[in-house]
Amino acid sequence: SDFSIIKIDTGIQLQNTEMHVYDVLGKEVVRLTEIHEHEFKLERKNLESGMYFYRLENNKKIIASGKLLIN
Repeated sequence: SDFSIIKIDTGIQLQNTEMHVYDVLGKEVVRLTEIHEHEFKLERKNLESGMYFYRLENNKKIIASGKLLIN
């Protein structure tokens, strides 16, 4: 499939939330803005297989970060 469902449980209300996805060289490859739900889609069709890093920001504060593996 060309997308992944991302579920987050932060325990806070999401406002001005963005998700940034970076490749292993640190280049931003995806930016999702206006996230208001605790479940959303990440389009993968333009991402090559490999490891990526993400950062989730709410009101410009980092609330989550981690790794993504795309097959």
